[in-house]
Amino acid sequence: MTSLSTGLSTTNSTVADLSTGVASNVASLSTGVSTANSGVTSLSTGLSTTNSTVADLSTGVASNVASLSTGVSAATSGVTSLSTGLSTTNNNLVSLSTTTAQGLSTVQSSIMASMSSAISPLLPVAGSGTQVVGTFAGGAKVDNTFQTRGPAGDAVKTVNALDCRKVDGIDTTATGLCSVAAGDGASAYGSNAQATSANATAIGFRAVASGVGATAAGYNNKAIGSQSIAIGYANVVTGASSGAIGDPNIVSGNSSYAIGNNNNVASNGVFVLGNNVNVGAGNDGAVVLGDRSTASGPNTVSVGSADQTRRITNVADGIAMSDAATVGQLQQSTSYLSNQIAGVQNQVFDLARQTSFGIAGATAVAMIPDIDPDQRVSIGMSVAGYNGYKAVALGLTGRIGDNVKVKAGASISGGKSVYGAGVAFGW
Repeated sequence: MTSLSTGLSTTNSTVADLSTGVASNVASLSTGVSTANSGVTSLSTGLSTTNSTVADLSTGVASNVASLSTGVSAATSGVTSLSTGLSTTNNNLVSLSTTTAQGLSTVQSSIMASMSSAISPLLPVAGSGTQVVGTFAGGAKVDNTFQTRGPAGDAVKTVNALDCRKVDGIDTTATGLCSVAAGDGASAYGSNAQATSANATAIGFRAVASGVGATAAGYNNKAIGSQSIAIGYANVVTGASSGAIGDPNIVSGNSSYAIGNNNNVASNGVFVLGNNVNVGAGNDGAVVLGDRSTASGPNTVSVGSADQTRRITNVADGIAMSDAATVGQLQQSTSYLSNQIAGVQNQVFDLARQTSFGIAGATAVAMIPDIDPDQRVSIGMSVAGYNGYKAVALGLTGRIGDNVKVKAGASISGGKSVYGAGVAFGW
């Protein structure tokens, strides 16, 4: 019985030492976890180590309990001393359980405090609609600060994500670092995007839509005119109901559009499709097509310039009076006109020829000598020419009584004939 009591006393001392060791290990573990608050990855490693230590602790407790059970089996002859020893052992085990529970509670509290400190700065940023991934150049601190190049320039500066974003109006939306949506129905998407009028929409880094109902989509596009559109890269549209698609176009005229690159439109109602086109004031209603084409005045269509002309191909034949004629139609018209002119020329030539024949024939008839006073009948012949044409004439003159005179004649020239006859009465 004395040996059994001594053994149990030794066991109690061992268990007490074990409890003290566990408490010490748990305290050290709590200190390690507190140190690991600076990074979630280190915290995960600390938790893994803690789990291993707790497992070892469980194994040690199980081993000691097994040894205790063996000692109890051997001490069956001393029930009273055994009962006393077991009571002491139970007290030590209760103390061990209490210490272990307190240590694990400390570990859990330390873990939750560390995670809360790391996550809490991000929760208000994400809940406010501001993106916290992919919008900062140098990372974010735990005080809601991010790095940005701002609305202009290349310098990187640090801003507070909660302070630089602005939303004002009904049905407004602002998503992105330092985005601004001001005006009912305004929407801004992207870092430093600004939609500052009713129903305006700005999409992309530094996109600005300040006109009512304006839309700017793409880097540094500015849709300033009401109901204007700027899509692409660094377009600036100040005209109302105007638009620019490409990069970087400038449209200041109202109701004008430029599609392409490096175009400048300063007149109203202009449409440009091309690159490097400059339409100055005074060309309202002009349409300019092609690279480096120039406007030719108000309400004109230009497909080139004085130094760079272009052909318009695959054009249908004109039908209406105001339609443009094709080269084919012009050729047909020219051919028809040429034929008509040739016909007129032939007719003029024939007229000139016949006239020449007639003049030659008439001249020939006139050249026939008249009858002498003492003659009753006279027959004469003559020839004549005009403009290269020749004629031969034959004439007859006679007296019928003292008071009547008759005359007849005819000429032939180039197959054409001229003839005539007359009578005269005298007293």
